Order: sequence, then C-alpha cells, then structure tokens
Amino acid sequence: MASTVLPAVAEFIDWSILLVFILMIYYGVKALLYQSQEELNEEDKNRNSAVKNIKGMLDKSTRKKKVQYPKKLLVDSIKESEDLEAACSEEASAKNLKEIKHIVSELKTHLKHLVHDLRRMTREEDGHYASVASEMTKHAAVAYRLTNGLRVPKKHDDADYNSKIDAMKDRLTGNTGIIYILGSVFNDLNKFIETHEDEMEDYASQLQSRRA
Repeated sequence: MASTVLPAVAEFIDWSILLVFILMIYYGVKALLYQSQEELNEEDKNRNSAVKNIKGMLDKSTRKKKVQYPKKLLVDSIKESEDLEAACSEEASAKNLKEIKHIVSELKTHLKHLVHDLRRMTREEDGHYASVASEMTKHAAVAYRLTNGLRVPKKHDDADYNSKIDAMKDRLTGNTGIIYILGSVFNDLNKFIETHEDEMEDYASQLQSRRA
C-alpha cells in the first residue's frame, strides 16, 4: 500500500508545486501589466498637465501684452482721480483751481481711451474672457460718465465754489465713486491676465452676480 500511496502523494505534490508556480507567474504577469498600465496612465496624466500648463503660460503672456496699454491708462486714471481728491481738499486758490481743471481734463482723456480700448479687447476675446472684458468696459464707462458729470467751479472765489467741490469729492469717493470703480476694474484686469481658462467661467459668473 505504501508503494501505491507514496507515488500518488509525490505526484500530487508535484502538481501542487506546478500549480503554485503557474499561479505565481499568472499573478506576477497580471501585476506587472497592471502596474505598467498605471504608469502609462500617470505618464499620460503628467503629459496632459504639462501641455495645459504650457498653453496657460502662453495664453497668459499673450493677454499680458494685450492689456499693457489699457492697464497704463487705468493706472494713470487711478492716480489722477486720487490726485483730484487731494486737490479738492486744498484751500481754495486760483492756482489750485487751475490744477483741478488740468487733472479733470487729463482724467477725462485717459478714461475715454480706456473705455475705447476695453471695448476693443471685448471684441477680440472669446467666451468667458470676453464676458469679463465686457464687465470691465461697462464699469470703466460708468467712471467716465461720472467724470464727465463733474461740475468744476469757474473761479476759486465763486459763491458756489465749496458746494461744487464737495459734489466733486462725493463723485470721487465712496463705494460708488470713481476711485472705487477704477480700483475694481484694476483688480478685474489682473484677474483677466492671471486666471486660467478653466477657472474663468467661475470668475465671470462671480463678477456678473456681484455687479448685478
């Protein structure tokens, strides 16, 4: 009986070892293939991310060049509106009134060109970038309209000098004033430059709801 059982046991062990070996090969190959596919997926993901980043950098560079002129106009307008507020706080004099008139004239000119150039940007852009450019144009136009509505005294010793100066300061300051509006447009212009395409939809929606 021993002679019959032992060969059978030995044969069973041989088949078991072979089966284990086959299973090891099977799972090893399976694991290798899975890992390779995972690595390929990761590589593809990294490649797509790199392409997206490069495209984003190129688009950002293009937008940065595009907004150079309107940004300069905006910076000049903000400085002039702040200078105008300061001048309106000075004691009345012929010299100071002359400075006020000069600043108002420069501010009107710069805002006129700013609105015109932002309109150009709106026409040139697509999608959500166009929406943001359009919102900037609307609010720059509000600042321009407020500036055109400034009633500058004719003489420093006019009876209504103080009331006109106070009205000018009201149009310049506060959260509906020229300075605040231009500051908001400046922030939007920076967002326009920096924000990636897939994030611009959210910003455009926020901008429209905030200013509705």
